[in-house]
Amino acid sequence: YNELKNIKLLNTNEHIPTLKEVLNLVNNKVPLLLEIKDNNKNIPLIYEILLNELKNYNNYLIQSFNPKILHYIKKINPNIQTGLLIRNNKHKIKNLIIINSLIIRYCKPDFISISKKLLNKKSYINLSKKHNTFIWTITEKKEINNDDYTYICNNLPY
Repeated sequence: YNELKNIKLLNTNEHIPTLKEVLNLVNNKVPLLLEIKDNNKNIPLIYEILLNELKNYNNYLIQSFNPKILHYIKKINPNIQTGLLIRNNKHKIKNLIIINSLIIRYCKPDFISISKKLLNKKSYINLSKKHNTFIWTITEKKEINNDDYTYICNNLPY
C-alpha cells in the first residue's frame, strides 16, 4: 500500500483509495459490487479483513472467479450475496457448461456474471435463465442492442 498510495490517478493529485476510504466516501449511499481476486492461500484472512471493513456497510455484493472464495463466504455467512464470474475460455463450450454447472452447485452463488463474449453462446443463455445474471464488460451502446443481452437485463436481480 505504501507504494500504491504514491501513484497518482490520471491527471489528478488523488491516490488509489483503500476500501475503507471508498466506503467512507460513498457512506452507504450506493450499492457496491466487490471482486475478490483469485488467491487460494489466504481465503480466511482475506474474508476476515473484508468483513471487518464492511461491517457497517449494508448494500454490497461480492464476486470472484474463484469458487473456493465464494464457497468459504457462503459457509461462514450465507446471507452475503455472492456471484461467480465466468470468463470466455478457449475450451469447448459444452465442457465449460458442465464444469460451470458443477462449480455453481459447489459455491452456490446468488448470481453469475458472464463475459459479454459468451452472450451469443446458447448454452450460456440457458444458464442465465436459471440464475440471476450480470454481464461484463459492456463498453459500447451498440452492444446493448442484442436480444440475449436484453433478455438477461430484464431478469437482473436489481
